[in-house]
Amino acid sequence: DRHIPIIKKELKKYLLLGFFDAEGCITYGIRKDRNRFWGKVFFTSQLKMLEGIQNILINFEISSSIKKRKKENCYDLYIRTKDFYKIIQLLQDDLGLSRKQQKIEALLRHELG
Repeated sequence: DRHIPIIKKELKKYLLLGFFDAEGCITYGIRKDRNRFWGKVFFTSQLKMLEGIQNILINFEISSSIKKRKKENCYDLYIRTKDFYKIIQLLQDDLGLSRKQQKIEALLRHELG
């Protein structure tokens, strides 16, 4: 019965950063059929944990959806293309894991280049 703790508003960004470092993933690409960018950030965890993360994301005006994984006892919280850049900007400078930071930097170079 794990859940997200109640914390001060100014610390919520850092809770998101830590949760993304531990449980998050980022994927993106170009749709060849429409020549359009797509991106997705998602977290995998227990339902109560993701509901807590979803409540924090609402404070940053980032919409998300939670779906149960088939044949597994876990859930995914998705942030899709609409709010993709909002979450990227939030995570961009403070990630602890260098491989995730490098992926975001590569994404931004690709978009700007």
